[in-house]
Amino acid sequence: MSTITRFGLLICCLVGPLAHADERHPAFESKFAVSLGGLSANRNFKASAEGSVMIVQPTPLVDFASDLKVDDSPELFVIEMQWQFSEKWNLGLQHFNATRSGSNTLGKTIEWADVIYEVGAEVNAVNGIDMTRIVFTRKLWQNKVHDFRVSVGLHRLEVVARISGEATLGDGSTFFTRSRASASVPIPNVGGVYRYSPSDKWLFGARADWFSASVGNYSGGIWNAATTVNYRVADHIGIGLGYQFFQIDGALTEERWSGDLKIRFNGPILQIAGFW
Repeated sequence: MSTITRFGLLICCLVGPLAHADERHPAFESKFAVSLGGLSANRNFKASAEGSVMIVQPTPLVDFASDLKVDDSPELFVIEMQWQFSEKWNLGLQHFNATRSGSNTLGKTIEWADVIYEVGAEVNAVNGIDMTRIVFTRKLWQNKVHDFRVSVGLHRLEVVARISGEATLGDGSTFFTRSRASASVPIPNVGGVYRYSPSDKWLFGARADWFSASVGNYSGGIWNAATTVNYRVADHIGIGLGYQFFQIDGALTEERWSGDLKIRFNGPILQIAGFW
């Protein structure tokens, strides 16, 4: 029997006896909810920077984890808030940020913002992302245990990447330099939310936000999805375990950053939530 099958049977055993409970989780009825969580994420950060909006030939992506030894398994602090401001409408907020650094002796030549770093150069690197998600959800259908909603919102991303070290000129001479790229990107999104509460103790949820288009100086796609299981331990407090997936894959044409950007965070998240 596979691990996934065993896990599914375990969930059925836990939830099955509760499916006919008379009450549901208080989060179904609450007007406000706040959750604080720690995300143990695997991170993939790849990018290119041309140094100018006038791109003649795109440069290869730099993998900040493998090429520059920037930590690819950061632990992130995540905050989420919900406000049910009318019978049908809800306003949600999610925020996290992560800044990581690393250093390496290059095993291959890389180019970043019109600067070339040759094999053997000692380089330092920093990358960071600050993400704020604001979303409105509208209730489509709800009964005693199920809740379906659709959503529309905006992701606001602040992204920065910096490389410093011994760069090489055309005549072969070297000099120390810092090359920095940064961008502020607003990306709209649409999505959906589903919640299931078999009893007043348990709440299961899943949501997904998605968009793919050219918006302003950004062209590409975004995914932000999560699943959660929350267990109520007190009248207004619950603990939860979930899985978070976040990805952007696109191209920037800003004055401060022109190039490609591929970022992914995914991993389990442990949360404590309050609702009232």
